[in-house]
Amino acid sequence: MSSTRKLKRALVVISPDLVNPSSPRESALISRALELAKASGCELELFHACHDPSLEQGMFGSDPAVTAEKQRITNREAALLAELVVRLKSEGVTVHHDVRWDHPRTDAILRKIEDSQPDVVLKESREHDFVMGLTRNTDWDLIRQSPANVWFVSGSAGSISTVTTAVGLTAESDEPFTAIDYDIFRTAGEIAKGFDAQHIPVHAFQAPAGMAMYAAYAPDMVAAISTPAQSARLERDRKDVAAAHGRSIRAFVESFGITTDDIRVEEGHPADVLPRVARELDSDLIVMGARSLSRWERVVRPVTAEPVLAETPCDVLFVKDDPEARIPVASERPLRGTAPIDLERALTDPEAFFGSPLSVASHQQLSPAIRRRILQIWEQDVRARMTAEGEGGAVGSTSVDVMDEIHAAKARLSSDEPPELAPQRSLAAVR
Repeated sequence: MSSTRKLKRALVVISPDLVNPSSPRESALISRALELAKASGCELELFHACHDPSLEQGMFGSDPAVTAEKQRITNREAALLAELVVRLKSEGVTVHHDVRWDHPRTDAILRKIEDSQPDVVLKESREHDFVMGLTRNTDWDLIRQSPANVWFVSGSAGSISTVTTAVGLTAESDEPFTAIDYDIFRTAGEIAKGFDAQHIPVHAFQAPAGMAMYAAYAPDMVAAISTPAQSARLERDRKDVAAAHGRSIRAFVESFGITTDDIRVEEGHPADVLPRVARELDSDLIVMGARSLSRWERVVRPVTAEPVLAETPCDVLFVKDDPEARIPVASERPLRGTAPIDLERALTDPEAFFGSPLSVASHQQLSPAIRRRILQIWEQDVRARMTAEGEGGAVGSTSVDVMDEIHAAKARLSSDEPPELAPQRSLAAVR
């Protein structure tokens, strides 16, 4: 999301388990994307990068049969994603989708970001621990490498009623605010306004100049090695610094024409302060900045973004400081998935798409749930015609026969469906 333009496009990165027909599940990501689209009027683009390592190994990796199998898988998952698109469009939002055979996953997402130029990227946040920046996963890499702002959605995400904005949280600089802070605060304000949410800025400050850095984190140790006079002076210095930072953050907020008492100014490292304050405020979204760093820089430089994401149970939106990013080049052109049919038209007029109801039941590239839905719509259309005939409309001779075929197709679909999948819902039912 940019501070200089309205939110127009959100790229929604779909996780592999959301396009697995054997394990569909509820998705906070989809709910949040839908909520954002309705609040801002932006359009959504769903993106899924599929990949099977077993099809990339060995001397047959470029064999035509292997390529055909990759395409088959990509098309199948494109069909599943198309089902979700249909449901989201029924909610009144504009939705596109793209499925590609591309890897590694982070590189695939970065290439898609370069192609689509979204204002914000939404992705489901995964469980992970931050260990000295040594671990690598898609979440960490997107925080640092994405040229677009990245919104990580918590699995327990609810409606957004409180937005916490991290401003001036720089562990390496004596300057309380920088240019990115204005972008962060403006972006957070737009989101809070769109969701009619409370907006609370949070500022963390470090130990006073000339004081040992550990003093801010271990005051008992400092007191133990200081004289009473030194301790008193140190306490006065810390209070003076806290007051100065409080005045600065208030002036910063008021520069946006906002007058509020809901401001938190805390001493300590921002990676510790922000998760604690977010929990105290029961925040639904944290908005903060993120610089572009390499994995090695994450080890040797102070970082805030990764620990906050690891320690905070709510959503986190990272506003990028440096929009320039090195987009990885693909070794080969990614395969694009294509749904076997236009689901929107098939659901609107199934008779125009399928030769018979039995052809719907046997369409293996569509999930059982969407096939049942198509047959249900077909049945509703036939019943509507029969009702019209009974009320004096034009008589059709095939309605009864077609109804029998629909019932036979439903029975076949039920008998063909594996028992372990029968009680589950398809991607089209994800909310």
